[in-house]
Amino acid sequence: GRKAYVAQCKDSSLRELLVEVFRIAEIKYANIDQDKAGVLMFPELKRNLTKAGFHNEGAMMRIWKDSDADNDGNVNFGEFLHLLYQWQYMQEVKEESAKHLN
Repeated sequence: GRKAYVAQCKDSSLRELLVEVFRIAEIKYANIDQDKAGVLMFPELKRNLTKAGFHNEGAMMRIWKDSDADNDGNVNFGEFLHLLYQWQYMQEVKEESAKHLN
């Protein structure tokens, strides 16, 4: 199976934090890229998110299309970083909406 990666910052500088964040993103990207093509395809992302318990394919597709900046149907690493940002934003909006409904 996959090993968990534990961040190991040498110090508390912003540079070290960013190095570790990118390292974790690179590992996640490589884990999703099942065919090792160097780009992600939607079925790879969908499979990964479904395993994580997310089943809203419409939301997945919206984030995917928003992140595919060059419209080639794949997501490269730079686009993947945008996808992660979009995903996080969507989760925050969902949580805020839930707070206001209660």
